[in-house]
Amino acid sequence: MNVFQSGALMKPISRSAEVKRKQGLENTLVDGEWVYAHAWSARVRLLPVVFFLTYLSFTVFLFAFGPWPYPVHDSTNLYFFLACAHFALFVGYLSAAFKNAGGYYGHCSIHRLIILSTFVNLLFLIPTSLFRTGSVIPPVWNAFRNLGGAYTASRLLRQEQTPIVEYIRAVFGPIMFLLLPLVVFYWKKLGLRTRFISLVAMAGNIMIGLSIGANRELFFPLFLLILLSFVRYISESRKLKLNRYIVPAIVVAFIFIVFFTNTMLSRGSGSVSYYFAPLRIFADENHVLIRNLPEMAKFAFVRLSGYLSQGYYALYLSLEKPFIPMFGVGNSMFLTRQAIRITGFQELAYMSYPDRILLADGWDSYHQYTTMYPWIASDVSFPGVIVVMFVLGRLMAQSWLDTLQSKNPFAVAVFCQFCIMLVAAPTVNWVVNSAEGFTTFWGLLIIWAFTRKRYRLVS
Repeated sequence: MNVFQSGALMKPISRSAEVKRKQGLENTLVDGEWVYAHAWSARVRLLPVVFFLTYLSFTVFLFAFGPWPYPVHDSTNLYFFLACAHFALFVGYLSAAFKNAGGYYGHCSIHRLIILSTFVNLLFLIPTSLFRTGSVIPPVWNAFRNLGGAYTASRLLRQEQTPIVEYIRAVFGPIMFLLLPLVVFYWKKLGLRTRFISLVAMAGNIMIGLSIGANRELFFPLFLLILLSFVRYISESRKLKLNRYIVPAIVVAFIFIVFFTNTMLSRGSGSVSYYFAPLRIFADENHVLIRNLPEMAKFAFVRLSGYLSQGYYALYLSLEKPFIPMFGVGNSMFLTRQAIRITGFQELAYMSYPDRILLADGWDSYHQYTTMYPWIASDVSFPGVIVVMFVLGRLMAQSWLDTLQSKNPFAVAVFCQFCIMLVAAPTVNWVVNSAEGFTTFWGLLIIWAFTRKRYRLVS
């Protein structure tokens, strides 16, 4: 019998057996106490892996059959590797998807964590805005007038300054990241005052992101908002009804596509272009997927499909290169830079797969995408990536079940981290490439592991 028990053990409540059965509850003796456990259906348990494998397969489809004619001569190794990686993710997920969820060992309440995260985020709003935008108040409206100019100006500004605030943010990364996942997921349990101050903090962070004209700064908050609202509904109702979130998802997708289209137009001097300069190729404007679309919709689809598919060309190039181990520092730009600073070994800057395809093939991995696989393979090789995908799938399944239990707040944050990693997988290894991202991912993963209580059945 599978038992999904929360961190705080619950005493039996007076409900009839029939009511408990209809609500999917089972009363079971765990650690000497009677508790209730949710009987999650197979559809609910498998939902994340089905969604992400469908999404990843779609991006591979765009690469193979989309409007961009990538110059791939022999794709056998590429598609064989991707099939193995996707299969390993699925098998790893299955290895934990039908096991027991964990409880919560932590002593810090959800409310206290939200207050702490809100305070730290508010504390860093002004210093972060000054460093990234050059202004105390994020210049959102000025940025909207020229998103491409705002993006370029922010990059130049950050290159000219010492990123002290970014290093300090990295120390508090795990605490800062908790804000949006916990506020959205536990929204109904929060008081009005907590809701208000947390929304102020989140709005400030989003305004900074919009002010630098980066697509991901809008996409990831919107993605987590829809995702966590849906997961919260499943956790509370124990029902899987996708139709409730179809309209909100469409609205969110529309908002992002409009923003994305404007950033692409502003970065290209306001002209609609179907040319990809790094490979000197043109998109097929008469492709079956876009030929009947309006001009702006066609442009948006072409550019977005390029974002989601171009990384597979870099992966194709990387698979042709021999393995040179980087011993744990090649999976992240941040780690590589720190290793060079500490050791003085400059050759590290040219050993990773993304760096070698720049030197050998001219693919600039710091301005174009590579997928996350070459970064991970720089440490463990491409066969090793298959093992990593298995572990990733297993951990994701465990964090999903713990999230559905809604008792361990760190499980919610870790599940979000895995979702961001897989959504960004066709582009780059986003979650660990920066100092703050690296400390956030590993910090939350470690805290979740130490606060995750495991149960055994007591007969």
